[in-house]
Amino acid sequence: MTWLRRRPWLIPLLVILAALGYFGLRPVPKLPLTIGVGVGQIAPNFTLPTLGGGTIRLWKLRGHPVWLNFFASWCPACRREAPTIERIARDNPGLRIIGMDLTGSEVSLQSVRDYVRKYRLTYPVAIDQGNAMANRYEVDVIPVSMFIDSRGVIRTVDTGQMLPAMVRGALRTVGYQMR
Repeated sequence: MTWLRRRPWLIPLLVILAALGYFGLRPVPKLPLTIGVGVGQIAPNFTLPTLGGGTIRLWKLRGHPVWLNFFASWCPACRREAPTIERIARDNPGLRIIGMDLTGSEVSLQSVRDYVRKYRLTYPVAIDQGNAMANRYEVDVIPVSMFIDSRGVIRTVDTGQMLPAMVRGALRTVGYQMR
């Protein structure tokens, strides 16, 4: 104990270190995730018919990264990005891409079919007849791309035409390596 008498500053230091260890150095608890349309929130679920006659449910895609692309057939930027999205869809079968057509803004459902045929889209195109999902996801301009990780959390939201380099960066945020 003589070494302790020669170092009186040691006891307060040990008390401070113990307090820091107990109170200050523990990891900060993460707040529970909430459902919403912002980055870091769980994307709201939806069930919509597809142009091909099926049904798509967002939450059924959990376990996979998802690229949700809001578009319309009359949109010039959407037309320019369609070939890029299709090429990425074909080259990356592990990535789930959903085209979300703002059908309420279309002249007719046939114009959506013509768009899909023209760009030879192979990924599912959901029909948002009354633009309810566009409203729910707060989409006020198109195209909009949301990149959702395998847990259903929105990691990136991009407005405007997606270029391959932009897609590559966005996919990294959801833990997906593009081929």
